[in-house]
Amino acid sequence: MRIFAYPSDDPYYVFFIEDSKYQYPHVQVRPPTAGHNSVLLKESLSAVLKMLTSDLEKHGQLLLETDKTVRAMFFELQSDDAQFDTVYSGDFYPYYMDEEQKEKIVQMEFEAPEGFRIDAVDIARDYDKMHAVWPYRASATP
Repeated sequence: MRIFAYPSDDPYYVFFIEDSKYQYPHVQVRPPTAGHNSVLLKESLSAVLKMLTSDLEKHGQLLLETDKTVRAMFFELQSDDAQFDTVYSGDFYPYYMDEEQKEKIVQMEFEAPEGFRIDAVDIARDYDKMHAVWPYRASATP
């Protein structure tokens, strides 16, 4: 995991970049609480794209998790002839819990929705099944 903050002397944007030799880069951009700054956003996204060029060429894809404003700027910067696709989901607003909240949630009991169940993972029993569903399983060490 790499953390990239821009500008480095007084960070406004923070990027979390998860690298894997088996799958495309996963980039999370935390939207600033003070609102977006289009100049800093464009500069920071340009720097991140440049930094990820070899990974993007290798994997052909990028997972981007952020809000609409950052995505719009990213797609503006991503050239039409880019050698990679961008995968994204809805707006990304991370939720953080303090220690008291974490303790409360550990004490809670959850019920699975109808048609589902919650089971403990048994490595001896479940390893092969879990490994088989990974998209990069063919190149991963069992």
